[in-house]
Amino acid sequence: MRPSIWNLIAIFMIFGWTMPARIIRSEVLTLRTRYYIDATKMIGGSDLYILWRHILPNVVPLVVVQFIMEAIHVIFAESGLSFLGLGDPVARSWGMVLHYAFECPIIYVSDVWMWWMLPPGLCIVFTVLGLTFVGYALEETLNPKLKSSVIGTEL
Repeated sequence: MRPSIWNLIAIFMIFGWTMPARIIRSEVLTLRTRYYIDATKMIGGSDLYILWRHILPNVVPLVVVQFIMEAIHVIFAESGLSFLGLGDPVARSWGMVLHYAFECPIIYVSDVWMWWMLPPGLCIVFTVLGLTFVGYALEETLNPKLKSSVIGTEL
């Protein structure tokens, strides 16, 4: 296989789904044992009704957060593989910019290194940091287990 962006996407899709799938599966198995699910079954709720009405609304926030966290892993993996020379050589990515910056011998004898290495590195860091903050905020907002009431708590 030649290095291309489509091969990287295929590899990320093949190997990147396992961890989010395990986390989402464990949440669905936990939700399945709740009392309100049993009550819905006892009053005649179908499996499709239980899935759409009770389980899916409780799992969607987790799916969104897992999607954002997987995007962070893909950004790191693509930039790392491109930096090592395993990415698409004609694609424009931050990892390829870093790869070509380290290949150029003039980088080490002048002050040009800062303008070739610092911007892509900072872009990777700020993008991942921003996605991390968005994922954390979404998880804190959408996950009812993380909401804590301040009223009634004593220090």
